[in-house]
Amino acid sequence: MDARTLYNLLEPHLSALQPREKQTLSKMISGERFPESIPKRRKVLSLKAAKKKLTLFRHREIIRESR
Repeated sequence: MDARTLYNLLEPHLSALQPREKQTLSKMISGERFPESIPKRRKVLSLKAAKKKLTLFRHREIIRESR
């Protein structure tokens, strides 16, 4: 489906949107990120903590699959 066909399908819905909704949709389409959605800092686990977390995950998955 080309852009013109897609626009013709969406045009009646787009004209019913409020200006603020149009602005939000435009940002979503253009790929602009909202500042509140950007993570501040990813938590880095130590090797020991990562191994423990992986072991617990595998154990839970084995239990889940055996049911």
